[in-house]
Amino acid sequence: MVSRICQEIEALIAVHGGTRGQLAAVVEDARQWLERQAEARRKLFSLLEEAVAAQDAAAARQLLVRVNATASHHRTGAETAIAAAATQWLDDAERQQRAEAAVLQAEQEELRAREEAEHVQALLATLERRGADQPFETLRRLMKELETAATVAGDRLDADQRQQINVWRGRTEVAWFRGRSSRRAPVPTPRAQRAKKLPLYEQVPRGVWFTQPCSRCGAKRGKGCLNDDGIGNGPRRQLPHDERLRLIINERKAQAEPSPRPRMRSVWRVTDVACPTCKAGPGVRCSSPGGHPHQPRIAQLRRRSR
Repeated sequence: MVSRICQEIEALIAVHGGTRGQLAAVVEDARQWLERQAEARRKLFSLLEEAVAAQDAAAARQLLVRVNATASHHRTGAETAIAAAATQWLDDAERQQRAEAAVLQAEQEELRAREEAEHVQALLATLERRGADQPFETLRRLMKELETAATVAGDRLDADQRQQINVWRGRTEVAWFRGRSSRRAPVPTPRAQRAKKLPLYEQVPRGVWFTQPCSRCGAKRGKGCLNDDGIGNGPRRQLPHDERLRLIINERKAQAEPSPRPRMRSVWRVTDVACPTCKAGPGVRCSSPGGHPHQPRIAQLRRRSR
């Protein structure tokens, strides 16, 4: 653009001779500005080429942005080659960096998986040493830590370790049920303390746990109860809900109890019969002085109660 304007001014100088000096000065200033811009452009491409040669990715990326912003037009063959080489080198460097980062991340994950697998083994040993009768809060804390470590360890765990984890999940659920039963139970009497009541899942044989549908979670016959309490990781509970067990216990009690017999009336009152003398109906006292029953009414009562 500046070059074209200079050419137009030179054409004007030829036509308007009186202003030739002023126009010539303008053209000279414009040419000097063009030379400065060309020098800055050559230096910019030179710096970009040097940054690529020095493998300075940060400087090369910054210079390439400036080159594309200020010198994207009318490039020479050398300038085009420098910009293309810089772009290709930066792309290759970025791909290499991503690959190295992925390898490093995989190594770190592998190392952490090995460490967590060792941690799982240590936690299982601690649980076995303390047993299932340890305080529930301690058991729950250890199981939460065990679940987290097992998730990170992944395939580093063998089949025996996975089986042990499942066993402890079941023991934790049983301990949770026992704790909930003790919290909900009323204050026991001395006799009740001597005869400690078993939890519902121990009062019902395992073989009939799922013979009735569950009124709480809607599980059908033969299906385990849904894990609506969040104990363990499976979708179904290892123990049925108390509501389901209580229904089975009540049905068994009803089957064991004999059918109630109709109660016979053993005591009759004089007002249960009508009076032949004063015609007082059942439930109404006789109209005699003082309300005393008439003798025929008493005789009828005696015949009725025989």
